[in-house]
Amino acid sequence: LLPEKNILDWIKGSLDGVFVEGIVIFEGGTPPGINSAWVKLGEDDKSPYEDTRVNQTNKPEIRYYRLRYKKDNKPVGVYSDIKKVVSEIY
Repeated sequence: LLPEKNILDWIKGSLDGVFVEGIVIFEGGTPPGINSAWVKLGEDDKSPYEDTRVNQTNKPEIRYYRLRYKKDNKPVGVYSDIKKVVSEIY
């Protein structure tokens, strides 16, 4: 977590990379679950993934991330654990 970006490290192993998904939850909101409306943020072929999106408001926001490995540009395996980050990118 840096002032200008959130960094997500992941281990590549023998696969091609990861799909990155996220959700922004505002203060008082319910943390996301597996079936929440996750948004595709991008793909990453080399760790780390860097999220440089500016906050939607001038307040800290809670961002949740999950990753899923890919092979031949298709999802492989299960989603990662959900990671919570308090983002302050203005």
